[in-house]
Amino acid sequence: MCLLTNRIYPKRAKRDIVVYKVFLMQDENSDLLAPFQQTKYPTGTTEITAKEDIIKSTRQKRLFKNRIVNAGYIHCLDTHFTASLLALRMHIHPNFKEFFEKNGYNTVIWKCVIPKGTLYFEDNGNSEMGGSIAAKKIRLEEIYYAPFKKSEVKN
Repeated sequence: MCLLTNRIYPKRAKRDIVVYKVFLMQDENSDLLAPFQQTKYPTGTTEITAKEDIIKSTRQKRLFKNRIVNAGYIHCLDTHFTASLLALRMHIHPNFKEFFEKNGYNTVIWKCVIPKGTLYFEDNGNSEMGGSIAAKKIRLEEIYYAPFKKSEVKN
């Protein structure tokens, strides 16, 4: 998942920022899989830090005066609604649908926090799905939605 931004340099979080991250999981005890980069995180992971350095991860390619952030940051969405839209789109996309059926994965939405002091980019507001944020670090708080949980959506 790529993020388009007008910023050349990332912002630094002045406070904790609540975001939502879509992962793939087979069941509630399986590893987390990032759907676009295919990065695996072990069961019990509570914090994820991007490994690449800022200069390598921010391509300086100009595209309608935007910068593309496509690696070295963890991509999240600003609301559970936009995360739900992404999860839904993944289930109807032919490539993901085949992957889900073959490997037994489901989309799972995690409520996360970008900790105060973390570097992050916000999208430029032109996303068709809503607000997108790419951060160097996120803390996993709780599963917001998972098809294998009894209480599927929290209020």
